[in-house]
Amino acid sequence: MDIVSRNISNANTEGYTRKVAEQLNVVYRGQGAGAALAEVRRQVDEGLRRELENSTSLQSKLQVVDTVLSELELGFGKPNENTSIAGQLNTLRNSFEQLYANPENLTAQQAVLDKAQSLIDGLGAMSDQVQELRERTDADIATAVEETNAALAKIAELNDDIARLKAQGRSTADVEDLRDIEVRKVAENIGIKYFERSDGKLVLMTESSRYLVEYEDFQLSFDTTGGMDPNARYPGVLGGVTLNGVDITGEISSGKIGGLLELRDQRLVQAQGQLDEMAATMTEMFQATGVELFQDNGATFARGAGDVNVVGLSQRLTLNQDIIDEPWRLREGSDVVAVPTESANIGDTTIIEGIIDAFNATRAFTTTEPGGLTLGTGTGVTLQSYAAGIVSFQGVQRANTQAQLSFEQGLNLSLDQRLKNESGVNIDEEISTLIQLQTAYAASARVVSTITQAFDELLSINR
Repeated sequence: MDIVSRNISNANTEGYTRKVAEQLNVVYRGQGAGAALAEVRRQVDEGLRRELENSTSLQSKLQVVDTVLSELELGFGKPNENTSIAGQLNTLRNSFEQLYANPENLTAQQAVLDKAQSLIDGLGAMSDQVQELRERTDADIATAVEETNAALAKIAELNDDIARLKAQGRSTADVEDLRDIEVRKVAENIGIKYFERSDGKLVLMTESSRYLVEYEDFQLSFDTTGGMDPNARYPGVLGGVTLNGVDITGEISSGKIGGLLELRDQRLVQAQGQLDEMAATMTEMFQATGVELFQDNGATFARGAGDVNVVGLSQRLTLNQDIIDEPWRLREGSDVVAVPTESANIGDTTIIEGIIDAFNATRAFTTTEPGGLTLGTGTGVTLQSYAAGIVSFQGVQRANTQAQLSFEQGLNLSLDQRLKNESGVNIDEEISTLIQLQTAYAASARVVSTITQAFDELLSINR
């Protein structure tokens, strides 16, 4: 009756599972002597619980990825928005078409420079956002590692409690409930698998079968990296997650930590690479027309061996100061030494026409790591298409993640509900059981009372 009452009172307690009292028939000298309480155990479907924890790990990963990608998508904008990188590039192209109509007009020349600066600012802002997100995910990994270590320490402590109670022949059911809660916390941060030893202790492992909780102490560690920049990569500048000194970063594929590592080292690096490749190709495009409009921190840009100078270019991009000082170079070329005289053909549009043609020309973009897009075949795509492709790529990535997350959330909810139905407390059933027990208790009490009364009468006769 006490166990059933506790079930009822804990029906809404998080992590509590229904406790069942096992009864044994007591026989004394060949005669039935009532019933005895054997073991108080939990009513838990272990297979279902493992499925739920695996689903929880994957859902946690998708959740953090979706959160960051939603911010990235918002920052990159949509292909048809003027504030997006594709929209700003199109605005720059339109300004050159207006300059083509009035090549000697200073206002039209200044408009080109303004639009070019807006494009630089947009690329820089997007690149800054990518690095800020990488820095945040790096800090979040450290937080998740701390949370995981705290849960692992608690599991080890509860393991000792369970082993002691089991050795004493006492019920471990309530302590196992507490341990399950901590296991669920670990599963949210990192994918796990486990088994229970004969002494009741739970051995917890990573997906790659490295011990997290066993007879000796195990602990995760991670060092954050401040001031993230495009050149910061793992392995190298950025730290990894280690387990008792062994780097297991590449083995973590699910849980919150898995999602954060994927964002920091893959998805966000890829986004940065796309921005840098666009900045590099756009700069080279203008160089080929004779107008070095964009530079690498005030110097002529060159990719360098292995495209070493491409990394981070979207943050370093600047306008050519010579063209800012003398906008007529947009018409005459950036390498022209002398200022055009009145007798010169200041209405010449050859270079401007070449720039407009360059916007329309298809070209090959790198498709190598870290972030080239595979767009088009053969001759490649236009710069405008590549810019639109960057924006669309982020939108598609977010949509795919949302679809996976939605499915996993539904599955997780279904598994959780099934586990609660099978392992949780049904108040109606418990009250029904309590009534049966109370009736049985009253009947037993009546038997004892009747026997007592009979003995009293027997004793009174003897007197």
